This record gives sequence, C-alpha cells and structure tokens, in this order.
Amino acid sequence: NKGGNGTDGGGIAALLDKNTRTFLHTRYNGAAVNEDHHILVQLADKDCDAEFDFHYACRDNNGGPHPTEIRVEQSVDGTHFTPIHTFTKDADTLPQLSQKYWHSPKLAPQGAYRYLRFVVPKSSNTKQHSGHYFFSMSEFGLRQYEYRTEVNVSKKEELTCINDSLVIDAELSKV
Repeated sequence: NKGGNGTDGGGIAALLDKNTRTFLHTRYNGAAVNEDHHILVQLADKDCDAEFDFHYACRDNNGGPHPTEIRVEQSVDGTHFTPIHTFTKDADTLPQLSQKYWHSPKLAPQGAYRYLRFVVPKSSNTKQHSGHYFFSMSEFGLRQYEYRTEVNVSKKEELTCINDSLVIDAELSKV
C-alpha cells in the first residue's frame, strides 16, 4: 500500500533502512484499497515450513497511527491465506509511542508457506479510508528458524566409548 501521496515517509524502503525518522504510511486518501492494509513478504520460490518471528518500530515524533491489531497469515500461492496468529495492543502490548520497538514470540506456521502477510485490521486512528484502517511503521524485520534434525551415525565394530563419541562428533560436524 502506498501512502496518501505515494511519498509519505519513504514508503516500503523505509521499513528496511534502520532509521526511525523514515516510515511507511499506508494509504489514507486517494484511490480506495478494498482490503485491510498489510505488509506482504514473499520469502522463497519453494515451500518452507520454518518457524519465524518479526519485529517493528513505531515512527519518530509520536507519529501514528499505530497498529492496535496485527494478524499474521501464511500462503503458498500469495492469494489464499491462512491465519497463524493475531496480536493485539491490550493482550500483547503493541507499542503506541514513537520509536518503540516490538518483538513477536517465535511463531509456528501451519504447514508450508512461501508468503507471509502482516494484516492491520485496526489502528490507533479513528478515521478509516474506504472502510479500512491505515497505519504507519518505521522499521520492520523478519527472522526464520530452520532446524536440521537428521543425523547419520554409522555403528562401527570394536569402538570404545571414546571412539564412539569421536565418530558422533565427526558426523555432527558435517551437519
């Protein structure tokens, strides 16, 4: 979603520049956005089922509006989404002040995904644009966790406990 005039605060690029003075502001006037405002992240060209977490920062100078609800969704095709978790200002202390950072807990997806969508169905602003709340953010980050649990250890005859340990250590170092 572009801001009201397309240049508000720096747009999407502002979420990644590590500067709380730049920000994304979703559309608050102009052409209608006929869905809840959101951030869509395409992660890979192949399916993934890794756990993840995310964080964001409120913009500088007490500017808002701040998200008061964030619904995290996943999709394989970028069109059909399944909710994973919803965070709220009251239950999860989403920040409402300038330059405040918020970090989600680790989230487990419900199967494979290629896209994650961070939907803001409610914000601190009482006004809406075409029936949907708009919001602003200064920074946004996402971290995936992939775990490898398969370890191949072959049993060799005539090994002592010490040698068995060395074989296991050698196999683990290959992972």
